[in-house]
Amino acid sequence: MNVDKLISLLDEPKVQEKIKSLFPNTNRIESLSVEEKEGGELGQRISDLELENKNIKKEKDEELSNSSSKIQSLTLQVEKSNQLTATKESEVESLTKGYKELKGLLDTANEKVNWYREHFSEDIKVQDIYSDLSEETKGSLSGIFKNTTLNGLIACGIQEKNIGNLWDYAKNEVVNNTNPDVTHITLLFNKLFSRFTLAFPMYESQSVVVGDDFDTQLHIKHSSSHNASGVIDAVLLLGYVNTKTGKVIKQSIVRI
Repeated sequence: MNVDKLISLLDEPKVQEKIKSLFPNTNRIESLSVEEKEGGELGQRISDLELENKNIKKEKDEELSNSSSKIQSLTLQVEKSNQLTATKESEVESLTKGYKELKGLLDTANEKVNWYREHFSEDIKVQDIYSDLSEETKGSLSGIFKNTTLNGLIACGIQEKNIGNLWDYAKNEVVNNTNPDVTHITLLFNKLFSRFTLAFPMYESQSVVVGDDFDTQLHIKHSSSHNASGVIDAVLLLGYVNTKTGKVIKQSIVRI
């Protein structure tokens, strides 16, 4: 058989199959080459995936570590905030308690002030009126007021003899009408007389008002009067009476 014929026979499928049967390991080798090739590619892919997974895991671990640090930082901040809040609440509670205590003391002080004002305001006015007098007038009253403190003025003023002397002094100043302190003098008498009647309730001021008829038994006519008799048009100094006996102790100074 010549070469050409042999080559042509190799193209025959049956011949090819026969030849393959004579070499059974040939297909196995080719198969293994393919598998090895594919296996190598798969291994590389797996290796790449493992590396990628390792990198991803590393990134996630870093993110988790950062998150943990942030959580710890936030936790510390929350704890500090809670401590600060607790401190502030304690301070507010302490301030509130202090405020209530101070308010209680202030209320008590105000109650005392109101009590003193209610019971001693007129006494304080007595001292204020006396303080406004000129030194000359104070000197003229030194025989009546031997002690010019608040208590001294009241103590001197509510003595029966002194209250009569003070009225006489006020009368002279009203009649003469030359002392610029005359208004303060009459006001001083009226304030002290109201205190005097607390100790001696049998005395009281005369009830004299503008429009009453002038009565020589009850009133003294002031020199500034326009008429010898008639209706009173001004009361310059009130007198006082003993209510038990009905006696007029001091007549009121009036203008008609």
